[in-house]
Amino acid sequence: MALRLTAALSHHGVPADIQPYRSADGEALVSVWLGLLVRTNERRIRWIIPGTERRRGKPLWTWAREPDNAAARLAEHYRQLRDQPVHTTILGGPLLADAFLDDALRKRDATPR
Repeated sequence: MALRLTAALSHHGVPADIQPYRSADGEALVSVWLGLLVRTNERRIRWIIPGTERRRGKPLWTWAREPDNAAARLAEHYRQLRDQPVHTTILGGPLLADAFLDDALRKRDATPR
């Protein structure tokens, strides 16, 4: 799915690269832009909509099942993020990497020692 997504993104002129991610269901991460990191497995593609933290007080996740549909939506997010100053993205709210870190720390703390 990650390969199909990056191919679909390239048709929109959006560069992306795939990063392996260890998980039980074979997830991969697709890095699109600072603040736009996508989780994907063979069933779905999901990401946090940029800027939703400021408006809602918490991030809004969205998802798609088809790479072409996801790529069209991600291309819009990419253009919005690319056109704003980087510090706005970083200071604007949590990034998906923050969610991964929180998840890893919770798992670490829950593991008996």
